[in-house]
Amino acid sequence: MRTIVVFVMSLAAALLFLGIERFAGIPWNFHPDSVTYATFAHDTVRAILAQSYFLILNNGYYFWADLLGMSVALMTAANMLLFASTNVILFRFHDRYCNNDRGSVRWLIALLLILANPYRLHLATTALKDTMIVMFVVLMAVNGRRAVPWFAPFLGILRVASIFYLIIKLPRKHLIRLLFVALLLSLVFADALGGRLLEFNSADMQLREFDRIPNFRNLGLFGTLARGVFWPILAMTGAFAVLSPALAFIPVAIGSVMNQIYCRMATGRFAVPLAILVPMAIIGALVTGYTAYIRYVYPLLVVLPIVAIQQRYTEEVDRLRQAGIAPAFAA
Repeated sequence: MRTIVVFVMSLAAALLFLGIERFAGIPWNFHPDSVTYATFAHDTVRAILAQSYFLILNNGYYFWADLLGMSVALMTAANMLLFASTNVILFRFHDRYCNNDRGSVRWLIALLLILANPYRLHLATTALKDTMIVMFVVLMAVNGRRAVPWFAPFLGILRVASIFYLIIKLPRKHLIRLLFVALLLSLVFADALGGRLLEFNSADMQLREFDRIPNFRNLGLFGTLARGVFWPILAMTGAFAVLSPALAFIPVAIGSVMNQIYCRMATGRFAVPLAILVPMAIIGALVTGYTAYIRYVYPLLVVLPIVAIQQRYTEEVDRLRQAGIAPAFAA
């Protein structure tokens, strides 16, 4: 019954947010990609089928848009349903791991923090693929590592860069080993890797006027490193809105702050999980515009509280086992 309430209220919130955005003068075609899906989906699908099925990678959403007749209304309605479904998944996770004061005001406030993210609400009112990607990443995050093979193909079809999202499922010790191996390989193939990174760095992706976040492109490889270090911290804390206080950035920044408050309430500390930091750093090194960067890393921001709670839970279980005490709470 509670999940039905969450679903219905989430759907109502998305409809209300849609009305507010249209009243405020934000049209359906605010995002250029929405126009692309509503205009060229059918032709793109025919071209992919005529050339190579491998081209479906990163282009799978065109098939979804074509299936819905390139209707903006249907794509938006589908995203609202996916948003509400994702909220049900998040609610169940919150109810399972944050059950000490279930039903209290504190518990409800924490629940709102994780469900009512303003940017995720905005994405639910668009024809973009981001809401679908977020749902798959959330499903992958709340399930065990054996679930990765089920969700990885869908994510790859929607966005090739989703390969970096899989890092969130690596145990900490394996992630550290992977970083060590990556460091060794980068030293062995320094010239080839450096040249490739400079190619990415030369691309100008700072296309929106409000995007004033420093991208350090003029610094070459050091600029690539700087993006990988500073951009994830800005994204996870919402501090980027201070550097570029644009209306389009504020909802994302508010969501980041909400995430950190939720983590503080749920785990007793603010969170910068290594499993989130690493993929965000990699994406930061490859992308030169912060607007594009936010879209790529946003699914990681959504699951940050999940990863933080799972990490805290694992630490607590290990501590109890080392003390010879059997954990009394559910896994």
